Amino acid sequence: MREQLEKRVRSRFSQRVLQINKLRTLTEFSKCVYTMLKIEKQPGEPELEKCIDEYNKRIENLVFQNGNAVRKAVVENFYTIKDLNALKNSLAVVVRYGLFDRKSQSFDPENGGLELYNNRNLAVLDSLSELELKLLISCARVKAKSSSDRINFNVAWEEYIKVASSRMKTLNTHLETMGVSFGSNGGEGSFMRSRELMLSCWEMLARAGAIGEPMRQINGINASSYTGGEFNRVYACDLELNEIMKHFKEDRFGEATDYSWVESWCRI
Repeated sequence: MREQLEKRVRSRFSQRVLQINKLRTLTEFSKCVYTMLKIEKQPGEPELEKCIDEYNKRIENLVFQNGNAVRKAVVENFYTIKDLNALKNSLAVVVRYGLFDRKSQSFDPENGGLELYNNRNLAVLDSLSELELKLLISCARVKAKSSSDRINFNVAWEEYIKVASSRMKTLNTHLETMGVSFGSNGGEGSFMRSRELMLSCWEMLARAGAIGEPMRQINGINASSYTGGEFNRVYACDLELNEIMKHFKEDRFGEATDYSWVESWCRI
């Protein structure tokens, strides 16, 4: 009798399915975002209570009130991927620079201080070599085509090859009338298409902060213990094609610089 009962209990639990309730409304999702971003008061820190209350109040306004960058990101995430981890990482910059305007110290939930972050991104562009910049543009091209800023080296490499081959074909067409041609297996073509060389450029983009890891996964590709190779690790690209093209159209150094190729690489 006991053995039969134990078997039935084991059978019941082996077939049991644990179901986690999903967030079905935007209000529930917003509450989770607010809980994720707010600061909890700690005992023994009475001098910080006023600051924490003010911070939490402003975060609440950002999350629940329409018309600011944080609320827009929350709504977009809810109606697309519903990924709180990805949302938390994307909101870090807005929360960090969007709470106060640095000049007046007044509350500006949408634009305050974000220009500083944008200028930092543009400064990174000026530090890149031509190959690094071409690979970064390839990332931005993939982002524009897929409407997702998540990208790894393999995807960026394929896009780079596609654009580089197209540009080389166009160049050969122009040079044929002059009796000159670049072969696909030698010269500049092979230099541009070296996978190992471009992988080193990819690693440089990561070190420079031009691309960044969007999240850490416990057992996934971006886990700290992951050993599957840098070409599979997922990164996020914050820059847009129009930002890159506009930046290199401007005369930033007061001298002639040959970045005429940037516009053609940014054109989809």
